[in-house]
Amino acid sequence: MSSNTLWSTVRGTHDILGDALWRQRMCITQFTQLATLWGFAGIDTPLIEQAALFERTTPDADITRKELFRLVPRNDRDAFVLRPEGTASVLRALLNAGLTQSLPLKLFYHGPMFRYDRPQKGRMRQFSQIGIESLSAPVVDTAPSANMAVDLEAIALAHTLLTQLPLTEKPRLHINTLGDEETQKRYGTCLQDYLTPYRDTLSDDSQHRLDHNPLRILDSKSPQDQALVANAPKLVDMHTPTTQKAFEGLCAQLDALGIPWVHEPTLVRGLDYYCHTVFEFKSSHLGSQATVLAGGRYDRLSTALGGPPMGGVGWAAGVERLMLLVDPDKAPSAPTPIAFLPQGEADLSEAMNVATTLRQEGLPVLMMCEPWPLKKRLKKASQKQCRYVVIMGEEERKAQQVQVKNMDTGAQETVALDHLVSFMKGPA
Repeated sequence: MSSNTLWSTVRGTHDILGDALWRQRMCITQFTQLATLWGFAGIDTPLIEQAALFERTTPDADITRKELFRLVPRNDRDAFVLRPEGTASVLRALLNAGLTQSLPLKLFYHGPMFRYDRPQKGRMRQFSQIGIESLSAPVVDTAPSANMAVDLEAIALAHTLLTQLPLTEKPRLHINTLGDEETQKRYGTCLQDYLTPYRDTLSDDSQHRLDHNPLRILDSKSPQDQALVANAPKLVDMHTPTTQKAFEGLCAQLDALGIPWVHEPTLVRGLDYYCHTVFEFKSSHLGSQATVLAGGRYDRLSTALGGPPMGGVGWAAGVERLMLLVDPDKAPSAPTPIAFLPQGEADLSEAMNVATTLRQEGLPVLMMCEPWPLKKRLKKASQKQCRYVVIMGEEERKAQQVQVKNMDTGAQETVALDHLVSFMKGPA
């Protein structure tokens, strides 16, 4: 690369600056505060994990087959990846720490995830994610109603978050049940039998899924796959009476909480470890990337990692997609700083002391000590949208005063230093 070539971000990543950064922080802050109020504790896991962690838990999912960022190891014994999702990492951390005897556990996390996917709006190769995991003692697979309270709380927390955030549209809950493991196997076989004669018509991805995880074909966005799936046998027709009763009970509880929902019989989610309840909150404002938040139950994930049986339900949301829905008129913006302009070197230390006092009172201050003419510094302060400019020269310093210029009105007045804080906090 030549010396005069501008450096750019890596494809599929982006810089977040200015008001966009404040919208991101708002989403994360409201999430962490809400999760804490609901009794969840924070957890932070490494960005780097062993590849086998995801190869064991989601062997046929797209994130394992095509989207893992694999790191080049120093020797052949190591195979590391950048974390593509949070659930497997949280379960791994729980098992590592020996916390299986401390169930139930409610955990929340936020941080960057990485997937080597085709970048598009709302779908980046590095993206921020917020999520929760609610772990509990194992429940017999044939008694799904015992999970209802935990599933309901997870969905209610997601609904509350999406309701409280200042979004232009409130995403709508789509929900389904995958049934128990035996039902999934029987339906998978039934779906294979139906789709095998049409193998050559299926998309390349669905041809692979037909042999390894046929239920994932229900989630295909390919038009030719969707046409075939429309006439395929229905999973709902194969549910046991126990599963159907549990699902109806969960939906009745959602009604009681006033949470609108839509039953989507083909909803299966993209990861292999889900069972029973699965759900997505979708927006009509995001085009093909409509899913804003999604999750479900994963009672077999712990044993897939070599741990004891454990019940689990969780969800995750992409912060970038939430940011696309934030109403710009209601979103927070960077606080407007006060520009402080010391006129000479002799004024610098006193100006720094005054700036410190203002900051201790919660007032942001931008020191502008460049050796420029006053007119140029005032212009820079205006460009940075400073509402007030504080000017201190030798005369003001000796008199323990400053000149305060209102950049909106152009008015300028003398303010004593011991009244400066109250002046700045006074009525706009």
